Amino acid sequence: MPTLKALWICPYLTMVDGITWRSSDHTATKMVKTLKGQPFNGYFEIAQRGTRRRFASANASEFLPTIYKNMARVILQRTQGNVTLVPIPNSAVTSIDHPAFRTKELAEGIASFGEGRLASAPLLVFDEAQPSSHSSGGSRDPHHFEDIYKITGTPAGQIVLVDDVLTTGAHLIGACWKLADHDCEIALASTWGRTTNEQLDPVWQVREEDLHLGRFTPDFDDI
Repeated sequence: MPTLKALWICPYLTMVDGITWRSSDHTATKMVKTLKGQPFNGYFEIAQRGTRRRFASANASEFLPTIYKNMARVILQRTQGNVTLVPIPNSAVTSIDHPAFRTKELAEGIASFGEGRLASAPLLVFDEAQPSSHSSGGSRDPHHFEDIYKITGTPAGQIVLVDDVLTTGAHLIGACWKLADHDCEIALASTWGRTTNEQLDPVWQVREEDLHLGRFTPDFDDI
């Protein structure tokens, strides 16, 4: 069965009962909220060049280049030649210039650290605005996303799909299916966060998982 390799760095603890959250779990949540442009209480600290820096909602945007740089390094290490970064559209995005297209900003930020090999291209938007994935109306079906995506340009060459957080992988799988008939190669997918219900150690490191791209069609003659 064909697969898509998905790479991520920051485990994002969600919907977990009976676990005592560590400082690192709170930090990971605040990092993901920073990328999503969401406010958070308190602050988180990281070490950069031997100096500890503190980030709160007021200055959290100053942490974004750290995300861009690390995601660029992951992609550069695992690809060769020129790469087109295709952002997975946020739920409200129906045009490439939509103000809520934060994943386009993410792809552009990654490309800025791409050593001339990475370029951002917002090739996917939605036909109509979608319920947010964390709401009760948000779909987790890749077939739905394949149908609702609209291609805005001509996909070609080596492509890396970019998103803020990996949850079920439905957005990424649907994007692969949508782009399958075009003259392009989906090399991999890269996200900053990954929803999880377990505490991982070490917390921040590059992790890989394979998303299955095969289409399931039930054979009722065999039932």
